[in-house]
Amino acid sequence: MPHLAARALLDTQELETWLETMRSSGVNHVLLLAGDNDEPAGIFSSSLDVLLTGLLQKHGIQQVDVVAHPEGSSRMRDPGNPLPSTSPRVNARDSLPPSSLRSSLSTSFRPA
Repeated sequence: MPHLAARALLDTQELETWLETMRSSGVNHVLLLAGDNDEPAGIFSSSLDVLLTGLLQKHGIQQVDVVAHPEGSSRMRDPGNPLPSTSPRVNARDSLPPSSLRSSLSTSFRPA
């Protein structure tokens, strides 16, 4: 399964080029991760930024597996917290987006 690292992308054009390559190869299932760049290479700082573009659906991606660091990562800074994450582990369920967002994301990635 191809891996897509959000923080390694420069912009939506680079994302679209990658997605076109995946589509032409018959790929419709990807693993989306933020990536662990100290700083984003471009406009995407998280997996959610990529999800919210709608480009995955537009390019025929029907299933997206998302991986994350629910406890934070010492290599990435949280925009709401200027210090690297050194907090104790938290329950991953507590780190999920609100149920309304979870619902809309899962609905938007069901095959037509």
